[in-house]
Amino acid sequence: MSGITTSLFEATNHPGTDVMLFGGVDGTTEIQLKATDSVSYVTGAMEEDPEIAFAVTSEVAAQMGSDLVIDAGIENAALESAVTDTLFEEAVSPLGALSLVRILIGLPF
Repeated sequence: MSGITTSLFEATNHPGTDVMLFGGVDGTTEIQLKATDSVSYVTGAMEEDPEIAFAVTSEVAAQMGSDLVIDAGIENAALESAVTDTLFEEAVSPLGALSLVRILIGLPF
């Protein structure tokens, strides 16, 4: 999608949506992100905000037939792996934030 930019809201608990998309046919669009393999979780969120578009994992998008559901292009397992790898790297890095906390409270590496 050329010409489209995104922005996260400053507050992590912004009501209703997570991301703003600028450009494209509609100008500005707000969407909710759902990283899950649970269709019922997404369906419940959609019932709370029926006018909001949802970007979901590929597994969930394949199971849902709604114009308000966008396939984010990532499978839940790949997302879980990326998060786990990132957290593991941070946990074992001698210069990472978690290591600094361990040093400050006296936990061994």
